[in-house]
Amino acid sequence: MKIDCDIFRDIFPSYINEEISDKTKSFVDNHLKECSDCKSILDDMINNVKEENNNVVEQKEIKVLKKINRRMFILKFIIGLLIFVFISSLAFVGIKYYKEYKNGLAIYNLLSKSYENTKKFELSNNFIFSIKTENTYATYYYKSGKAKLTNKYLKDYIKGSTLTYMIDDGKNTYCIDFYEEPKSVMASGYFPDMTIKSNIFKWNLNTLLEDLTKLKPINLGNCIIEDVEYNNIPCYVIKRKEGSFIYQCLYFNKKDNLLLKYEDFNYKGEITSLVEYTYSINNVTDDDIKLKDISQYKINKGNYDETIKYINDYMNNF
Repeated sequence: MKIDCDIFRDIFPSYINEEISDKTKSFVDNHLKECSDCKSILDDMINNVKEENNNVVEQKEIKVLKKINRRMFILKFIIGLLIFVFISSLAFVGIKYYKEYKNGLAIYNLLSKSYENTKKFELSNNFIFSIKTENTYATYYYKSGKAKLTNKYLKDYIKGSTLTYMIDDGKNTYCIDFYEEPKSVMASGYFPDMTIKSNIFKWNLNTLLEDLTKLKPINLGNCIIEDVEYNNIPCYVIKRKEGSFIYQCLYFNKKDNLLLKYEDFNYKGEITSLVEYTYSINNVTDDDIKLKDISQYKINKGNYDETIKYINDYMNNF
C-alpha cells in the first residue's frame, strides 16, 4: 500500500491542475475514497495551492494598486503643480495689476492736482507766466484784463523780438504787436469768445494737462514717477513710456504741483522738444503793462483794414 500511496501522491499535483486523463482521475478518486491519509494530504495540497494562488492574486492586486497609486500620485502632483502655477500666475498678474493701478492712481492724482492748481493760477488777476522753448522765451505780464507779452527769439538765425499788448472786454481779446527792426506796429490778432487768460493757458498748458487727465489710472500704470530736483526745486518727474522706451518726461513742483518742464524724446533717447514754465503771482505793476509810445513806430495795416482805428481804440481802453 505504501508504494501505491506514493504513486498516487506523485500524481496529486497533476490531479490538482487537472492535467490527467479521466480514467486516471477516476482511478485516483477511488483510491481517495479508501485512503484517508492520501485524502488528507491531497486536501492539504489543495489548500496550499489555493493559498499560493490567493497570494499570487494578492501580489498582483498589490502591484496593480501600487501602480494605480503611483499614477494617482503623479496625476495629483501634476494637477497640484498646474493649480500652483495657475494660482501663482493669477497672484502675479493681480499684484502687477494692483501695483500698476496704484502707481497709475498716484500719477493721475498728481496730474489732476496740477490741472486744478493751474486753473486756480489762471483765476488770479495779477500774474507773470513764462514759457521757454529752444526757439523762444515768452513772458506774459497780466493785470486785471490787460497784458503784455515779451517774446525773445533764442536762435541765432532768428533775430529780434516782439512786444505784444493785449486787452479783453471780458469776452473777446484784442492784440497789437510792436517790432523793433524795423520799428513798426500792427494789429496782430482778434480772438472772439476768448479772454486773455484762456488765450494764454489753453494753447500753452491746459490742453496738455486736460488731455493727460482724461487718461484712466490703469493707462498710466506703466509710467514712472520719481523724486528729483529741477533748478534746485524739489519735483516729481513723470516718465511716460511704451515698453522700455521713455518718450516724455514731465516735471511738477512738489509744493503746488504746477508743471515746470516737459521733454519729448525720440527712439534714440534724443530730446525732440523741451518747454519750461515759470509762475509768479501779484508781482505785476501798472508800469509793466504800460503801452509804449506809439508815435515812434510806423503803423502797418497787415491783414486788418481798420488797424489805425483799432490801435487808437486800444490806446483809449488801455
